[in-house]
Amino acid sequence: MEGETVMGAMTGRNTSCFGREGVARRHAGRIALQGILAGALMIMLIAVSGIAVHAAGGFITEIEFEEVSPGTERVLFHMNGFYPPEIFGLEGDNTRVVCDFYGTEIANTIKRTMETGGDLITRIRVGCHVAPKRKTRVVLQLAPRGDFDVNQRFFSRERILAVSVTGR
Repeated sequence: MEGETVMGAMTGRNTSCFGREGVARRHAGRIALQGILAGALMIMLIAVSGIAVHAAGGFITEIEFEEVSPGTERVLFHMNGFYPPEIFGLEGDNTRVVCDFYGTEIANTIKRTMETGGDLITRIRVGCHVAPKRKTRVVLQLAPRGDFDVNQRFFSRERILAVSVTGR
């Protein structure tokens, strides 16, 4: 008769409180172990990829500079979706284009300062701000010469925002 009780507990029949509890304890232990392994795997993937864990919202994974043609250069923002920045210019001796991505974070692999070697865009600076609203600010330092046209275009399939600067 004792063998039947043990067999009943293994098959899940409620023949003994101890047997039922033992099955539940073993099952909970397996679930906890699976959770720990899944968490460890996620941490390893994040560490290897260089991507910071971020809250729901925009995320910039990469920033690239490229010369499109003589007189036109652009900065490419690889993103997780469509999060258009607020763009404005600062004129004077130190002409800049400022791109404020509100509610957006950046990958920890993105350099905070990038020298481009471009004729129009000479440097890209990246900063993260939390007050008064969370944003990523990207400043495009322009060469001290003439007037510029600034345009933006989003490539939805690739999830890339291109900010182009053309000299006039």
